[in-house]
Amino acid sequence: KETTLIGFSGATGAGSTSPELFGAISSNTECQGVAVTAYTDVFNILANKDEFKFNVIAAPGILYDAHASTVNGLIALAENRGDCIAVVDLGGVDATIGNVVADAKLLNSSFAATYFPWVVVATEYGQPVYVPASTVIPGVYAFTDSVAAPWFAPAGLVRGGIPGVQKAK
Repeated sequence: KETTLIGFSGATGAGSTSPELFGAISSNTECQGVAVTAYTDVFNILANKDEFKFNVIAAPGILYDAHASTVNGLIALAENRGDCIAVVDLGGVDATIGNVVADAKLLNSSFAATYFPWVVVATEYGQPVYVPASTVIPGVYAFTDSVAAPWFAPAGLVRGGIPGVQKAK
């Protein structure tokens, strides 16, 4: 068994002014220094199942409440391919449970999953930072695939742990 993960974050795209750190995501036109419209181009390229093989795709920082059409494009990619799952983020670090639940009700796909709340992880320098759950959840999927059959849920005390997470927001 092999799990391949595709994720986007931290790159600087053409026309970018400066990357936004996860906790400061506020722009509707840019995320992590990449123009949100560039994600559509990436999704179109990754639609080619013959050239690109992956099981999980995530775009940490692309938030449904700020980038709904981009999140819908990510979900559509997974649905059209039919061979992967999209891990999407709904709200920002300060989103309320009510807002996240309302956004989740707008999405209905067997090819997408979302997790809440944001979590705290350490940077390479040991500083705690808040990151969207989609930053760490694909790793949980990969671990589950490596120690169990693909139909096992990434949950419980053995397969549901998230290494490196210090706390949830």
